[in-house]
Amino acid sequence: MGRPPIRSGFDCYHCGSGDTSKAGQDKGKQRFYCRGCRKFFREKPVVPPGNADRRRSARSNLPSQAELVAELRSIVQELKTTPTTTIIARFSKEGRSHSLNTYYAVFGSFPEALRRAKIKRIYIREFDADDRERMLRELRILRRKLGRPIFNEDVVKARQNDKTLTPPNHLRLAFGSVPKAIEAAGVGRKKYSRDEMVEFLRNLDNKLGRAVRKDDVQEQFRLNQGPSIKSIVKEFGGLRDARRVARVRTL
Repeated sequence: MGRPPIRSGFDCYHCGSGDTSKAGQDKGKQRFYCRGCRKFFREKPVVPPGNADRRRSARSNLPSQAELVAELRSIVQELKTTPTTTIIARFSKEGRSHSLNTYYAVFGSFPEALRRAKIKRIYIREFDADDRERMLRELRILRRKLGRPIFNEDVVKARQNDKTLTPPNHLRLAFGSVPKAIEAAGVGRKKYSRDEMVEFLRNLDNKLGRAVRKDDVQEQFRLNQGPSIKSIVKEFGGLRDARRVARVRTL
């Protein structure tokens, strides 16, 4: 979660909102961004005649906090759940609520509006069994398409190329992390047990005719034919100890 913007102390020259923050320089002058109307303005701009009156009029026409709080609570009673910004945007188009920009202008942010209304925010989107199965099915299709085990970066790249696929953050919410989702789909690298690692080292020792080195393990891992050196170190404490347990040649 990013650091919240620091308010500038300047009112917006477009809508009159005080919820503004610094936004870099423009032609040597400080530039500001308004979260109320989502427009930029410069420090000490030339204000056309009548604009000041329109700003004052815009601010005076905004609903009160109490009015918006009552509106939010009414929406909660109708939906039986916490409204999201997407729902408010839809309700606004249908004429059933004020716009998001109005909430931003009055409260500074939509979460702040929910807090003032004492409405619990939704932090984690819930996914049912059908949603999770659809996500796993997508990962299995990607595995077949690539013809190899998939990794976190494969999921990110696939989403960038096809926006209809599940975004990585949904996988994190549904399974805890992208690697856990890959594991649940059975499309990641094989996880080796201690006995399987011992057998791997013995077979590789016989194949090479010499002591197994770190780069040998890494090469087999790259070819998806063995565990990673990291997993061996985690299991045995080091490659030397792993060779000793496997009773193979040492350096």
